[in-house]
Amino acid sequence: MKAALPHNAVLASVLAGNYREGLRVFAGLSESTPEDQRWAGLCALNLNDRGAARDHLAQAVMGGQQAARIELAALYRFAGEWQLAEAQLTALDWSALEPLDRALAHRERAQHLVWQGHLGAATTALEDAWLAASAPWPGAPLRGPIAQLQGTILAQRGDDLRAAERFAVAWRDGSPGRQPYALLSRALSLTYIGRFSEALRDLRTAQQGLKAVPLAQAFFHYVYGTFLRARGEWAQAETQFVQSAEAARSQGEVETEAYAELGRAALACGEGRLGDARRMLARARALAPDWKTQRLVELRTSALQALAGDQRALPALQEIALAFDARGLNREAGWAWLHQAEAARQFEHHALLDEALAQAMDKQHALGSGALMVELQALPKLNAYLAALPEDAYACGLISQGENLERVPQQIRLITLGDHAIELDGHRIRLDFAQAVEVLSYVLHHGERRLEQIQADLFPEKPHKTSKAYIHGVRRELATVIPGLSLPYNTRRKTYGVQLDGPQLDWDVRELQRAFNAPRETDLLDVLARCGQAFLPHATTEWARGERDELQRWIIRMGLELMDEWAGAGELGKCESLAYRLLAIEPLDMALNEYLLRAVYELHGARRAQTTFLDIQLKFESEVGECPASMKRLAHTLGLVA
Repeated sequence: MKAALPHNAVLASVLAGNYREGLRVFAGLSESTPEDQRWAGLCALNLNDRGAARDHLAQAVMGGQQAARIELAALYRFAGEWQLAEAQLTALDWSALEPLDRALAHRERAQHLVWQGHLGAATTALEDAWLAASAPWPGAPLRGPIAQLQGTILAQRGDDLRAAERFAVAWRDGSPGRQPYALLSRALSLTYIGRFSEALRDLRTAQQGLKAVPLAQAFFHYVYGTFLRARGEWAQAETQFVQSAEAARSQGEVETEAYAELGRAALACGEGRLGDARRMLARARALAPDWKTQRLVELRTSALQALAGDQRALPALQEIALAFDARGLNREAGWAWLHQAEAARQFEHHALLDEALAQAMDKQHALGSGALMVELQALPKLNAYLAALPEDAYACGLISQGENLERVPQQIRLITLGDHAIELDGHRIRLDFAQAVEVLSYVLHHGERRLEQIQADLFPEKPHKTSKAYIHGVRRELATVIPGLSLPYNTRRKTYGVQLDGPQLDWDVRELQRAFNAPRETDLLDVLARCGQAFLPHATTEWARGERDELQRWIIRMGLELMDEWAGAGELGKCESLAYRLLAIEPLDMALNEYLLRAVYELHGARRAQTTFLDIQLKFESEVGECPASMKRLAHTLGLVA
């Protein structure tokens, strides 16, 4: 049977998710009823005009439309005024509600039960809402919002896989005004279980609809910030969290602003900016509207306390973990156990460290996913500790989950000429292991290498266990901070190699090699200016010194061959420029100095060449005591000296 249409024109716009049209219809009414006022108030609420929404809804209630208290409760909830919202629901005469209103009331009641932490009772309320919405009309359009809250409860429990399924239903059945929330909620759950490409797709789709749903702006930036933090792109994540906090503040979204400040505080702690973290947590603490948010503030505060060297954080973190556990919030309990493990590692409480890791592993098993990896990847020293554990240790499962996380392709740049660093999508990342770049370069250079070869070449003076732990710590750190890059162990060949799963890797050594091999297709002089410096200049291992010398000899040899080609073609200006660049690398190379002198003579004449020869002569006399005879003969041949 075809579903009936709503008899109220403003309500028809609400159910279609066209809130601006609803207000236009309301404004065109010659005379409005309390019911019209109610739905106009809901339109204004969804357009973030809370003053107008409050006026419309108050007039509706005063006019006898008592069900408008449901929307008033939602208005107070958005503002973080939970007690006022609860009072509106308590004042309802539930027995007199129509099926549509009963479904709305049960859903709003479920929101309050979630706020109170009563997830089981909230689930029951949503079942009641679903039953009340089972009629072909007007309940059918409510199934999307009900599925949205069902997904939220599952996500609160850390069941992100099932939550993502409910959010998919919410997106399918929701109105255009609600669909961005469903997509963003699903993106958040997909981020926690490591399905990054799907999360990014949802983020991009949701972003397209934000203009029509201004209230979703703050939530979008928060989810995007969480996504970027999970990928290790902390600078970009910080930008998104700041935008989320600003948008939420302007919209009066206290809960979203609190979570944005918590996200910023987590980044600040990870980067050692403890003063910034304390300021952000003070703001989040003032905003925190419910039990869960308050406990998350306590978690970040205790983690900050531990970083500051205060051992009182240890019992506090344990208490927080147990509190989350008692509410069935396995993901957040796992986060708290991880931070207690990090604090116990820092303060060398080994028994407490082992227990905290075991508890975190229990939570990971309970979750059935890698939902703890977002938090674990921000604790590189704990990662290094886990990587050094025996392979059969129970807690090793915490890092093995990271191997199953889906990666989004990224651009990795390995910098080893004149510096040692790694850039991810153009942003330099922080590495705790000083030789991480050298280890990566070594394995990348050789293709595959056995553990004992790496130890002999890079750590010849360190004990076997120490160097092994260090190498595994580097492996863990690289896999954690660079999504898609790993140094896996080949059990058949018993070697370690570099594996890329999505991102593209560019190494400045290879960029330099490509420039020399195809000089007409690249700006060789520009590449030399950026890359023509010493290989890992601060590295002291025999391998690095050998590679440094060999690369330098190769650059000079290739440069001389290229200058031969250019000189034969009469391109002396290019010879002069290249000679100057190469002499910055090897100033005493005879062939380079001779090329330079000939090029200057041919291009600029004898007077300029005389000056160049004097500079060369002084350089050799200063460095080796005298100018080589061959250089003097060339100057004589060119008529520069008598």
